[in-house]
Amino acid sequence: MSSGLQKAERGARPDHPVTVRLLALCLAGLVALFAFTVPERSANAEQSATLTLQDHPLVGKIYDTAAQSFVSADQMTRVLASSTHLLLGEIHDNPEHHRLQAEIIRRLVADDVRPTIVMEMFGGMPTKALEALEAERRKAQKVSAADYARRLGWAKSGWPPFEIYAPIFDTAITHSLPLASARPAVDSGGKVQAVLDAAALPAAENDELLDELKSSHCGLITGEKAKTILPRMVRAQRKLDAALAMTMRQAEGPSVLISGSGHARMDRGVPHYLRHFERKSITVNFREVVDGKSDPAALIADGEADYIWFTPRVARGDVCAQMREMFAKRKKP
Repeated sequence: MSSGLQKAERGARPDHPVTVRLLALCLAGLVALFAFTVPERSANAEQSATLTLQDHPLVGKIYDTAAQSFVSADQMTRVLASSTHLLLGEIHDNPEHHRLQAEIIRRLVADDVRPTIVMEMFGGMPTKALEALEAERRKAQKVSAADYARRLGWAKSGWPPFEIYAPIFDTAITHSLPLASARPAVDSGGKVQAVLDAAALPAAENDELLDELKSSHCGLITGEKAKTILPRMVRAQRKLDAALAMTMRQAEGPSVLISGSGHARMDRGVPHYLRHFERKSITVNFREVVDGKSDPAALIADGEADYIWFTPRVARGDVCAQMREMFAKRKKP
């Protein structure tokens, strides 16, 4: 699919991850500068998600973008098991995405692959608490998924409910797989900036991301603000991508990244920086189906992912209307 068509598709979607992420900023009382360091969720993320379009013809199908054909989960797993670094891109508030991420990790373990699971969500959580939990597990002390939620302060983190992420934690605990965050890489002085300088994003791809942001902000970031805020959002995205790549590279053995689908993109996400480290990767992005559209190629951007696994949609309501309401409330004295 051409980038122009992809932009048109994204600009027409009020529940596009960028739009949902901006709404999260309003709810969290933050400025757009930090748009790519907080979760992309809807105003009702604390409530149980309602899945729609479950009978859509694409739901449950896996599309191999290189072969331009559908494959089975077993066929895909055989390829994934040969990769050192695997990225599983999600829409954060979709529980089906997390269930399938856990399923893929279990499939890898069944093929004797034991990856470190790197989670974007840990980036703003207490590093010492995570390190203590991991140390306890290494000492064979009993640690539950609920312990992670409580000691990391998940309920106050701004991410969607922990219950929908629990399958990933349960899988890691059951199979003794280590959990890691981007924080160690982010805290490593000027190393992230050095990677950003050495592996600068090509101008065309940087501009494409900027255009995507422009078309996905519901008309709320305009004029002079757009000239300053949007480029800063792009820089924040790139910094996190580089940090996540550094953490995956530092893992002992294979690694699996759990992150938003934008970070997992092959062309301009974490894989771009893994290539700087001469590391190959494979991306699986989970994609919500669109009512009335059953051609997979029409829903996929060029260079986005190796595989697309189609899932039901989360019913989010009118996200842009929710965002406008939040902005209006912030402007009142």
